[in-house]
Amino acid sequence: MTIIEPMVSKFREVPVELENAKVKIAIEQEMMTPSRGFIAEACKYAHEKKRSLDVLISSNNDTNTFNDSEIKIMEDDLFQCQELGVDGVIIGAHKIDLEAMETLMAAAGGMQLYFSPAFDHIIEKDWTDALNWIDNNNFAGVVASTRLDHLNEKMKNYQNLQLIPFTETKDELEKLQSSIKPTIIINKK
Repeated sequence: MTIIEPMVSKFREVPVELENAKVKIAIEQEMMTPSRGFIAEACKYAHEKKRSLDVLISSNNDTNTFNDSEIKIMEDDLFQCQELGVDGVIIGAHKIDLEAMETLMAAAGGMQLYFSPAFDHIIEKDWTDALNWIDNNNFAGVVASTRLDHLNEKMKNYQNLQLIPFTETKDELEKLQSSIKPTIIINKK
């Protein structure tokens, strides 16, 4: 059975989606980190409903390559998520900057880590190195929206990682449920 994790961008969608969610929801704002207030209220509401909350962390929705200031912003966002009791975070970059990612992982201390859809931009010849690094750094999964059949095959070599497809349409969702049969799908609302 596939669990659908809705990803919402407005607080008013949180109560509705939490009623339908079996386990958790994810939040974002224009594919960037939501405001502190949004995160705080969504976290409180999710926990009242005995559900988990994942937050997308990104300081720039135009690229997944970040400068030092953007890394600092995301580090602060992660500290705030930790303070607010967020359960998991979705972070990443299409070129894994080890120093930057170590900073972000340290700031995420204790929250479940998922590698972001930035993985879609990693070229296939670099997948093994990227997946080894992601697996060795205790990420729970990789969120991706392209080349899913091939990535699903590749990830069978990683027992601790799960592929979490990211969809935006009902057709994509239904196709994935019948083809690769993932455990979790994040569906952007």
